[in-house]
Amino acid sequence: MLLDGSFGARFAGEMVADREGFFAPNVVLRAEPNDPHFVATVARERAIGVTSGQKFLLAAWGGIPVTAFAASFLDTSIAIFTLEASGLRRPADLIDKRLGYRRGSEGEVIFDAMMAQLRLPRSQIVKELCGKLGDDGMR
Repeated sequence: MLLDGSFGARFAGEMVADREGFFAPNVVLRAEPNDPHFVATVARERAIGVTSGQKFLLAAWGGIPVTAFAASFLDTSIAIFTLEASGLRRPADLIDKRLGYRRGSEGEVIFDAMMAQLRLPRSQIVKELCGKLGDDGMR
């Protein structure tokens, strides 16, 4: 099992499971914090990889033979910020709004997945590519 980062709080669940013997005896937990081709390494070694869903999706779209992945919306750093006066309180309030994003960001992937999971009409929410870092947000 390969971790896309150093041993630490981010991988506490995997570290505790390993220490408590919850993995099969042939599973070895290994941190790979500096591997720029992490998903390709996971595929090449036929390993289990723990990283962001975005990295697996992008690698799969790039031709890496990823066969399955799991991701949690709760473990993402994605947040949508808006002014209190906007009236946005829940995801359905995004209908007929414009949402800024950075191309290739985790937010782009998570947003589409969230819309599908909540069965919201993706066609009624406009995603708008923002030009520079830090310029993403609600419009």
